[in-house]
Amino acid sequence: MKKRKMLRSSVIVVIYFAAIIAVLFSAFFSCANVKEGKKTVTFTGTVLIEGNEPHTHVILEGPGPRKKRYMLEGKLASELRNRYQHRSVTVVGYVTGKANPPLFPEKLKVISILGH
Repeated sequence: MKKRKMLRSSVIVVIYFAAIIAVLFSAFFSCANVKEGKKTVTFTGTVLIEGNEPHTHVILEGPGPRKKRYMLEGKLASELRNRYQHRSVTVVGYVTGKANPPLFPEKLKVISILGH
């Protein structure tokens, strides 16, 4: 009888520890995804170049009165600068930096160019 109670209590302790480890594990990975900011965004807008040399920025500005804007980053940003300036394009990317209004919009690392 004593062994049975001891066995039951040790099983309960193991289950509690396993539950705590599972919660901590899932919390760690959910926080890691939020920190990386890898939420994919598909956005259509006009490619603009803003600023003065040597500090120019590639901007993608959306349509409408509120005009959502992203500062583009990555290897494809230079292609957008050279080939698609003042043209409407659709890009896929993820947000890498927060906005600093009114100077700079959110930063968007471009993964692919879908269309123009």
